[in-house]
Amino acid sequence: SSRVLWTLTVTQLASSAYVLCSGLVELQLIAVLQSLSIPLLFFSRVPQIWSNIQTKDTGALSVITFFMQFAGCVGRVFTTLQERPGNPDLINLASFGTASLLNGIIFAQILIYGSKPKKEAKKE
Repeated sequence: SSRVLWTLTVTQLASSAYVLCSGLVELQLIAVLQSLSIPLLFFSRVPQIWSNIQTKDTGALSVITFFMQFAGCVGRVFTTLQERPGNPDLINLASFGTASLLNGIIFAQILIYGSKPKKEAKKE
């Protein structure tokens, strides 16, 4: 059953890639689909940021994972600006700029909250 699921997933991804890259889909639709990553990113990161603020704890979040996500997104912002100076791809810039900001906030929270010693539970 897992082999069937894997096969279906790979087939769906390959089919989607072919359709999106073959010219069968208008560029406007691709731009809309690409811009949908911004609210998805927002709604996945903001609750985590808020939870971290409320609990003053980041739980099991990995410092290296969020550092790499932050650094990768900052790198994409830089390359987006360098690719076409004066006329950058605004969707990529908004997407990776938002991701840089939100991943940077979580990375900072991990550094701030993760460095504090854990409080021991009071025994009654």
